[in-house]
Amino acid sequence: MRLMNRLPVLGCILSLIGGMALSAAAQSPTTFLTGRVTDQLTNQPLPFANVYVNGSLRGAVTDEKGYYTLAGVPLGTVEIAASFVSYQPTRQTIRFDNTASQKANFRLKPGEQTLDAVTVRGNPKQWEGHLRQFKRQLFGEPFGGQCLLVNTEVLHFNEDRGHLYATANEPLIILNQALGYRLIYALQHFDATAAGEVYSTGTTRFEELKPKTNGKPAGLGVIG
Repeated sequence: MRLMNRLPVLGCILSLIGGMALSAAAQSPTTFLTGRVTDQLTNQPLPFANVYVNGSLRGAVTDEKGYYTLAGVPLGTVEIAASFVSYQPTRQTIRFDNTASQKANFRLKPGEQTLDAVTVRGNPKQWEGHLRQFKRQLFGEPFGGQCLLVNTEVLHFNEDRGHLYATANEPLIILNQALGYRLIYALQHFDATAAGEVYSTGTTRFEELKPKTNGKPAGLGVIG
């Protein structure tokens, strides 16, 4: 996903997911995608990596040898993404002309090492201000009040010449109880101005939220 405008980045996505169930129900025939996810440098398999149709609920997890089978892939031109904790997500655009299964392998590059969170944050008050701006421009309204960014500790900010830059060493986990979804956003680049102009790249997948347990939403495990 690439956006550069005055609209909130994930607000554009969240405004669409209310109709995702209806779209899925009316979806034309689907197909399968199989393949393997490995480390780009060592060629070793990456077990429990995520492979998914970008911006959808359709996803799969690799087995212990890095192999996956992704079901429910819609026909047409589809962007398939792969992600794994501490690795840079990657994606491929694949054309599915019929229901015959296809194969796609993904080689993920280890993420760049980041400084200790205390060192990166520097001034805590400044970091909190950056976080507020980031969430405001990421979610927008009315979604800002509905969304909970669970793992803010993975974010790092840098401000330069009126631009706020954000990076994350793990996918962002965002809960939206009102819509009933958990959104996993693998942020690759974020550049925003105070005027509201945003340039962001990343991949997105959704999961339906499980029923609450003891007042807290279930299913907050490790995300890859």
